[in-house]
Parts: sequence; C-alpha cells; structure tokens
Amino acid sequence: MARTNLTSGSQHTIDRDAGDDITALAGDAISTGAGNGLIVPYKANGLLVLKNATGFAATATVKTVNPTQAKTVNLTIGDKTVAVADGKTILYPMSGIFRQADEVIWVDCDQAISVAVLSL
Repeated sequence: MARTNLTSGSQHTIDRDAGDDITALAGDAISTGAGNGLIVPYKANGLLVLKNATGFAATATVKTVNPTQAKTVNLTIGDKTVAVADGKTILYPMSGIFRQADEVIWVDCDQAISVAVLSL
C-alpha cells in the first residue's frame, strides 16, 4: 500500500463564535505501517486531531523534513512520534518542519486510528 490523501470531510475549521466539539470531529482511518499512512494538507497554525478507538495503544509518526541548514552541519532532525492511548484524542500542532515540498504532511501509525485536521 501507499499513503492516501486525507478526504475533505476530515478537514475542519473552528467556528470562532461558537467553538467546536472536537470529540465529534470526523476523521479518516489510517492504514497501518510505515509509508502506508495519510497525506495531510499543511495548515499554518493547524492542528492534527489523532483519535484512537482501536482498543490498543497507538504510536503515530509525523515525518519531518530536514532543512538545508541542518544538513550542512550534519544534523538530522528525527521524525516526531506521538503516543495516543486507547480511547483518547490528541491535538498536535502542525509545524513547518513537517511540511513536505508539496505543502503536505505525512502521518503514519501502528494502529488504525482516525486523523483529522483542525484549522484555527
């Protein structure tokens, strides 16, 4: 398998007047295993919503991009792993360090959690 695109139904914008119930946000199920996750649109000041209802603890991996400046001094910035306990929803801020050249973020996971994007 390969990474798949996050659907538009899993991309949400906060209602700045009323707020939003993050536990009710729809997300896309992620395929498990390295390289089989989701391609998520990068949103400046956005949040990844990682929801685990699998019955197992999960570890999501957000792939980083090493900036040229880091490469010139032989510095490698590792991927970010995020623990998501069963029954929990984690909000994780997007960062430019995760942004691939085509303005997306790659998210992998060892369990079939759901992923959504929340824009501020």
